[in-house]
Amino acid sequence: MVANKNKIISQAQKYITKGQWDKAVKELQKLVAEDPSDVRSLLKLGDVYSKKGDRENATKVYKQVAESYSDQGFFL
Repeated sequence: MVANKNKIISQAQKYITKGQWDKAVKELQKLVAEDPSDVRSLLKLGDVYSKKGDRENATKVYKQVAESYSDQGFFL
């Protein structure tokens, strides 16, 4: 799974660099589907939605990130 995860992250980063937001979203969604507790991938997904101009989905994802951090005891 780690090799697959690294491959997906690498591919998503390539799409992000090229500004191919829809393809990046699909790759990041794969990561989140494999490990829903991966807050870093969720945060990156929110960032991509934001860059894409999809504020509704960005807000939903950022809310998930905030709830996850809150559950872990981070309240800043």
